[in-house]
Amino acid sequence: RGLTTLEASAEIDVLTPTQRRSQGFPQSLFDDDFFGTTYTRTPLRVFSNTIELDIRPIPPAPEGKVFSGAIGKFGFTVEASPTELTAGDPITLTLKVTGTGNFDRVFHDGLTASDGWKIYSPQSTFTPSEKMPLSGEKVFRQAIIPTDPRIPTIPSLSFTYFDPDKQDFVTIENKPVPIQVKAAPGQVIESPSENPASDPESENN
Repeated sequence: RGLTTLEASAEIDVLTPTQRRSQGFPQSLFDDDFFGTTYTRTPLRVFSNTIELDIRPIPPAPEGKVFSGAIGKFGFTVEASPTELTAGDPITLTLKVTGTGNFDRVFHDGLTASDGWKIYSPQSTFTPSEKMPLSGEKVFRQAIIPTDPRIPTIPSLSFTYFDPDKQDFVTIENKPVPIQVKAAPGQVIESPSENPASDPESENN
């Protein structure tokens, strides 16, 4: 953190023409007198210009947001298939993060456990861009199973990253995905139990 400098160096050989050769055999490629000239090899170390960097710490993530350490510029989309099914059948939830940045710190837990869902851990794959360094697409695929036919949507999911140009966090949030879930054969849907204490007639009796 703070100011630091970078400087690169390299070892090179400088070839200097010396004299013409009139006889004998060349001792090396650089002594070949095909053009009638020999060379003297002089080792030399060269240095680049110095670059000054101002390294700043990443501020704390916004409250309530999950930040895995992703820094750069990203896009985030969510897809689900199928969206019409029977309770107990699986849905493949596909989360895609595209853009440029440190993809080794791009993670997502997918849909987390909640009532009416059976959840499995997502599996991820990364495809780097062939044209741009540090760019590509990371895909998370997750199997989720609705167990309650009254579930109308897959809840909204979001992805938070830090944009170094804006010096701020960016959160991309997708809309809930509508689904239609039919009751499984023989499935009994429990209705919410009525509380007698909330019944005005029961209170009067």
